[in-house]
Amino acid sequence: MGSLPNRILWNFISGSAVLRPEEVIARELNKNKDRLFAGLSGFAKQRQPVGEQLSVEKKLEGRKLEFVQKLARFLGLEELLCYELFLSFLAYEYRSSKKALQHVLNSDRHSQVLMYRIRDFYFTERLYILRCLKQILSFGVDSEHPYKNVYANFLGDLVENHRLINSIQDQYEDGCDTPLPTSSTCGILMTQNQQAIWARQNLMEQCELLELMLIYFKDYEPDVKRFLSLFEKFKLMGFAKYQTYKRILDETTEDLVKRLGYLQVLVILDCLDFELVQRCHMDGRFDGHPLFRDMQTFKKLDKLMCDMGSLTFHGPLLLGWVVVRQLLLEEEEDVVTKKMGAMALKLNCFNCLSDLLSTEPFNGTSIVASVSNYLVYMVLCSVLRVFHEDRLGDNKVSFCVKLPGVHASVSNYLVYMVLCSVLRVFHEDRLGDNKSVNQVVELVLQKKFVSEDVWERGLEDGLGLLYHGALSKFPMEFSSFLQYSIAMATAGEQSARNVLTHLQKLQVYTEYLDRNSMQDLSSVDDRDALWRLTRNKTPYGTGGRYSLVIPQNTIGMLYKPEKGSPIIQWSWTYNGWNLFMCEIDLLLQQLSHGGGNVSVNQITKVTLVVKLLKAVLTSDPSSVDQLEGSYSLIYKLIQRCARLSSPPLELLSSALDCLACVTQKYPLKVWHGLKQTGLLPFLTENLDNMAEVLSGQGLQPGLYGSQLAIQECSQGSYPVTQAYLAFLAKMVKPLRKEKRSEEMIGSVLFILRQVFPVFHKWRYYDKGRREVIGQNCLDLFHEILDFMAEEKSQKGQATESNKPTLQAVCVHCLLYTEAGKALLELVSAGVDNIDVALSHQTSTFEGPGIELIHLTQLAFSVLNRLLLLKSPDLPMSPVEHALASQPAGQQHRHIVVTMAQYIYHRHDPRLPTIATLLMKRLAVISPMSILACLGDAAEPIRDMYLLRLQAATEAIRLKVCILELLTVCVETQPGLIELFLNIQPKSASDGKKDLDLGKFSCLQTVLDLIEEKGQGTYQCPPVLQCACLQFIHALWTGQRETAMTVLRSRASFWPNVVTPLMKDFSKNADFCDDVVICTMKTGGFAMKILAQEFYSVPRSKLDKSLNQVLQNLNEKKRLGHWSSVIRDAMVQEGTESTVVTETMEDNPTLKLLSSWKNFLITLIAQMTEEFQIDETLTDQILSDLMTGLQAQFAGDLSPLNVKLASVSSAMYCTLMKPLGKSVKMVSQVLKELELALLQTCTNFQNLLPSVQIGLLGSATSLVQRARKDANVQVAPDVLTSLLAVLAPLLQHSTRLCVPSAPSQDTPKEVPNKTTMDAKIKLQVIALSLMQEIIQMMGDSDQWLPILQQNTVISSLLVSLQAWIQAKQGVQYVQSALMLLFTIAASPKGAECIRMNGLTEYTCLSIVGAYQNEEVLSQISNFSRVGDETHVGGEEVSWVGVYCLCIDLYTSMLATLRYSFLKDALDFVGVHQDRLQQALEISRTTLHAKVWREAKKTCTFIFQLSNFSREWRLELPKVLDRLLTSMSYMFQSFTALLIRPRYLQHLLERQSRGNGWSKGSDKPWSRPQSLQTQASTDDLDNPSPQLRPVQELMLEILAAGLSTLRHFTPGLCEIMLDLSMDISEYPPFLGLSFSTPSGDQDCAPTFGTLLAGVTACVSMLMKMEPRVGSPQKSPAVDHSHGNYPSKNLVQFVMENNLYLVLSQACRYLKEPELAARDKQLLKRELSTELNCFLTSYHRYLKRGSPPSPGGSSLVSPGGTAPSRSGVSVSRSMSSSTFTMAQDQAFCKLVEAFVRKVLG
Repeated sequence: MGSLPNRILWNFISGSAVLRPEEVIARELNKNKDRLFAGLSGFAKQRQPVGEQLSVEKKLEGRKLEFVQKLARFLGLEELLCYELFLSFLAYEYRSSKKALQHVLNSDRHSQVLMYRIRDFYFTERLYILRCLKQILSFGVDSEHPYKNVYANFLGDLVENHRLINSIQDQYEDGCDTPLPTSSTCGILMTQNQQAIWARQNLMEQCELLELMLIYFKDYEPDVKRFLSLFEKFKLMGFAKYQTYKRILDETTEDLVKRLGYLQVLVILDCLDFELVQRCHMDGRFDGHPLFRDMQTFKKLDKLMCDMGSLTFHGPLLLGWVVVRQLLLEEEEDVVTKKMGAMALKLNCFNCLSDLLSTEPFNGTSIVASVSNYLVYMVLCSVLRVFHEDRLGDNKVSFCVKLPGVHASVSNYLVYMVLCSVLRVFHEDRLGDNKSVNQVVELVLQKKFVSEDVWERGLEDGLGLLYHGALSKFPMEFSSFLQYSIAMATAGEQSARNVLTHLQKLQVYTEYLDRNSMQDLSSVDDRDALWRLTRNKTPYGTGGRYSLVIPQNTIGMLYKPEKGSPIIQWSWTYNGWNLFMCEIDLLLQQLSHGGGNVSVNQITKVTLVVKLLKAVLTSDPSSVDQLEGSYSLIYKLIQRCARLSSPPLELLSSALDCLACVTQKYPLKVWHGLKQTGLLPFLTENLDNMAEVLSGQGLQPGLYGSQLAIQECSQGSYPVTQAYLAFLAKMVKPLRKEKRSEEMIGSVLFILRQVFPVFHKWRYYDKGRREVIGQNCLDLFHEILDFMAEEKSQKGQATESNKPTLQAVCVHCLLYTEAGKALLELVSAGVDNIDVALSHQTSTFEGPGIELIHLTQLAFSVLNRLLLLKSPDLPMSPVEHALASQPAGQQHRHIVVTMAQYIYHRHDPRLPTIATLLMKRLAVISPMSILACLGDAAEPIRDMYLLRLQAATEAIRLKVCILELLTVCVETQPGLIELFLNIQPKSASDGKKDLDLGKFSCLQTVLDLIEEKGQGTYQCPPVLQCACLQFIHALWTGQRETAMTVLRSRASFWPNVVTPLMKDFSKNADFCDDVVICTMKTGGFAMKILAQEFYSVPRSKLDKSLNQVLQNLNEKKRLGHWSSVIRDAMVQEGTESTVVTETMEDNPTLKLLSSWKNFLITLIAQMTEEFQIDETLTDQILSDLMTGLQAQFAGDLSPLNVKLASVSSAMYCTLMKPLGKSVKMVSQVLKELELALLQTCTNFQNLLPSVQIGLLGSATSLVQRARKDANVQVAPDVLTSLLAVLAPLLQHSTRLCVPSAPSQDTPKEVPNKTTMDAKIKLQVIALSLMQEIIQMMGDSDQWLPILQQNTVISSLLVSLQAWIQAKQGVQYVQSALMLLFTIAASPKGAECIRMNGLTEYTCLSIVGAYQNEEVLSQISNFSRVGDETHVGGEEVSWVGVYCLCIDLYTSMLATLRYSFLKDALDFVGVHQDRLQQALEISRTTLHAKVWREAKKTCTFIFQLSNFSREWRLELPKVLDRLLTSMSYMFQSFTALLIRPRYLQHLLERQSRGNGWSKGSDKPWSRPQSLQTQASTDDLDNPSPQLRPVQELMLEILAAGLSTLRHFTPGLCEIMLDLSMDISEYPPFLGLSFSTPSGDQDCAPTFGTLLAGVTACVSMLMKMEPRVGSPQKSPAVDHSHGNYPSKNLVQFVMENNLYLVLSQACRYLKEPELAARDKQLLKRELSTELNCFLTSYHRYLKRGSPPSPGGSSLVSPGGTAPSRSGVSVSRSMSSSTFTMAQDQAFCKLVEAFVRKVLG
């Protein structure tokens, strides 16, 4: 026994699984050459003594030894060979676990069953060793076969000296002489039943050996002696009837015995070689014929032939021998020859030949069938030629007919030779029963090579004589001519065209003389042999629609046969198709008068006519237009015949087949015509939902349904059903294309309800019809469930109604009705039943087994599509429940087990492949555990999957499907994948437990497959390598740590994974080639694996081998190569306009680009010293990406081009951040981005946000870098050009970007929404880029004209109003306001904004940003101060939008001043309540948004306070309300500022979720336990939250104090100007010097401001180190100490003092103030200021820098606004002061105390 079982070897060398390199096939053949040559003799017989070899050589013992010994005796095999057979069975066929095997061996009953299974395996091995040799012999001389040279070389020395044929004959003779095994020789297991099984196997082996001889003698000469002995053997055995064990043969073996007899006859005819006999006869010498060169041999053969005549098998032999005798002996009146011929006819030789050609395997397409037909054909032609040479013309016609290679076969060849020879000996009229001759000729003429030979020779030679003879008697003898024409039209396209042309110009019309009136005839000659028509003759009358007219004066020849009536043959040219139409019309006339008036003969004629139409239209579809008149009558024919009580089923089926052929060109016409006949089932009601579909409501069966129930089911014959199903299958695509597929719902629904669920229960007259009907049903469903075609038909259409579609009806019925149960029964046929069917068929390529395989494959495909198309909204169907239900128990095998066990099927690899695909589908969609369903069969099935995965002889597609199954199981089937991974613990030498692969681990198989030396070879072609890496990628994606750990531990793992990245693509690679596509996918998976590894493993923990791999990638510049590959692939996708036929995600270029993106991003994050991306590589990567992106816009823009451009754009933008620093030519890159952006804008009808966002983001990143880095230079013209492209894009996108219409079902937009619409994103990034460009360009004269030219500002304002009113697109609104804010910084820009109507569009509409929302209604969603997230400096919310709008008005007012004052006052008037509310609520909450809004409000009020007089004049009440609220806010803030402990307590309480707000009864009240927190003492260790809160409070106070300075007298003015009107400045500070309290709401007092001064001094002192140093920088790094800005603190302190001094002067000059109060003011204020001076001097002595007090004394009107408050900015901007200025400030306070208060 060899290393491979014979069945697998046959699969391997035949190429049935996959075509492999010739050298691989040659290697395997040479390896098994002795085994193939030995054939059956290689199975050695049992020898004595018993058991010694097994125990000594194989070390067997116990039950296993006993079992093998019994098996060897039972099979009669040598023990070692039997043991190898046993091991091979366990490896390839055994379907249980090893534990179960031990249990079986220990049980006598179970071991007996196992022995029978091994016997079946052994018998299969014997047959397949012969089939291997038959494969080699069949195609060793076929020039078209891919392995022809390999086979020929293998046969080279075997055919020398007749070695091979002698071995075959020896095996045959041994098989014939082998005695029947008995219980005495083979043990007690050899019962009578087992003897019958052995006898059947022996007959099958004889058949295989005889087929080998038949094929061998086709091409090689026989050995004379061996041939004679073989002939005698045949004769002695009675041509298979006299077997040595004939007593046990029963009716089940009759077919095999008959087949053996026919094969023996064909072998003898083949050896006679009639073609060579005719050549020798023409040459006059027979020296070239191996059998007839010696007359002694001829005499021996003649003697053997003369002794025959008792069996029907002798007839064809005698017929052939008559030809040989006549040609060889040349005796015209040889009595023996005539006697043999008569005996051949007496034995019904033509019936024998007809039966031969109708029996398997001679009726198929195998090589045995074709050669048999050819041989009979040649014999008949030869007989006719030899005996009627006077009628044959040129005798030198070549007799060589070329066999058409692989499609020719031995049996056809032999029958063809016999027929040709017979027709050369006998006249066709003397061949006996014409019916038998017609049947033989009809069967032979159906072969393409026979019909070609007939047309080439003409109608005056060979079988052409019979065809011509039948034509000469047409239409008198209607059937024979049409049967010949049908056979020849079936043979092929050219033959069908010849038949069509020939029938269009018929020359003779033959009829009986009595069908003419003598008055219409006149004699032409004296012998009355020629007659003339005296008037026109109409054979079919004139009453029909069609008529045939024989014109007047036509000459006819009269024939008077010995028997029968005289006939006349009219010579005139007419169209035979017109005659056929007349015949059909005649039948229609009969049908119109009732079924009782219909002639059976007429039905037969019309049936033949329709069959001829079908044959011509099938073979030559282009003839449809020429035959339109003929097939147009079929509709009426169907309509009338189908209504008969006993309709002609054959006629109806042929009519449907004919119409099915016409559908290829005129589908709608045929469908309409057939619908009018009433044959089709139909619906009487509209189906509005699936419930009506399931109920079958309104479904009428039509005429077809009636005939099915009444006629076909009762007869057990279903021709109309077969034709009907085939017709419907052909109509699916045309009707779907025309959007009319719903018209088929009635017909298909009838099939789903009345045919498919019950067809397997019907009674069948012919075997095999059940499988055919099942296949036709599944073909129909398969066409309907073509989801890709359905998507194309529905693309671009809006669904007008919710009515069920044809596909939905089919899916629903197959899932929820009995049709689904029938489908599951087909799927669960099981591998055992298929193997049984295969064992009973006579050919390896055709038979019931092959039909069952095809049926099961279709069932799998339909079920797979069902599960794919089932809507997730539907409930679980019975089909899904059957597939997903957990196993009920061991007694019932789960259907999933049956499907999984198809992996044991070996004959056709497509069956286990599609079964594996369905398992993959179940693993994805099913909620159950496949491992639980498999149960005990899980491990054996796992072992078989792995065995077939690692076998070099398996189909690549099957291996790929297995790996795809494992890939999806990683995510969806954890139990099953663990079984396949089989990772076992292993104890290391140091005592630690490690992991290793188990014996049956799929990982080891995958590692072996991806070995570097095998990648790209036949061992691991690109498609298999791609599947392996996809599986590994699934392990990394699923984070299977154990598997990943084991794989990482293999030294060769990372090099093997990265090997695809090390290989080069050819320069002109075709990216549509399958190999290139697989290579691209493989490289993509390698990149994804590396990306996952980089992402999940820290840089320091990367494997050393991986680091080495990265270093190799870097050194060999592989990134640059792959960048070029991806660029070229994208360029090809862009320029060739590739049509996407599958899902876009499966496009190889797109998958590779996505992998490249992930790989680069993660790689850049993991860059080490070993791997660096230099500037050159960066430029190449970015340049290639840009080239590929721009190429997508070179042609018509498809969805794939848009997707590729989108991914490229996003990747470019992502890489720009880490790699942007390496870009040196910033201007050039910006130009490329501008060009790409311009390409995307060529068609403004549609935006491409997904592409444009990445381009704009990249440009934004570069511009930001250039703006921040002075070393990066960008030419002004580049920015101008970029802005010129950006502006129209922004203007157009703004016009297209409109908010959606609000509805009740649409929820309000949630603040801080993380996802945005693509158009919104485009707007945001475009606005951001424009803002950056404007800021970088600076001069408004450069950028403002571009904005004005494209009406950007006006478009934005209009859009802003719409979006704010709709309260949508908060990100866009905020970005637009930020751009306007940037533009407003320039006077010209601000004026342009004002002129375009800022106030008109925003002042009222911005109310919607906060309308219907209380400030505190969202407090629970607010973050605390210091923790909020900002986008572009502002929090993304509608409150933030409102605040940004305040900033914009503030900036506009600061820039335009009086020009914008009215607008600003309008804004205050509209939003006065919100402004006041912001100030009020800020006193009672610590939430960030509230305080930030208060800050914006204060800043705006500050700017507006510059125009206090105008404000007071226009809105005095508003002014008072806001100033009052602001004052109270100062009081509250100062109270908190001086109590840091209490403030920290409040913050900590808020962080625990116990926040306080305005809703508290006494928000500032302190319980007794909090007295410590209420202390004004500072904190030694403040919390991180405290300082940011204090800083924000100081910023608000700074803005407010700056505002109040406009409402208090100037210090110098009030002190020096005695005539000043003090009534203009009413005092706003209370005459109180107490520390402000947190539990009271009151106006600020002198004590409030002085407490603020004290707090500021305390902060300043905390900022300074305790030991000062003059060398130290005066600025303190308060980021480490968590302190507010020193300049901010000083600014607040100075402004507090300024207000105190000014208000004190105001009170002192108040005439109405009592002297006592003035004295109190002077005394208390003097004391407080002295304390301040003391503290401040102490602070200055520590080395503090001079204060910016001088700047605080400037006029407030001179300050300029900014976003955070202009006064604050100017104060904070000062960084250098002199000691003299500080001392001057202190002296001012001292002087005030001394001179004013003293």
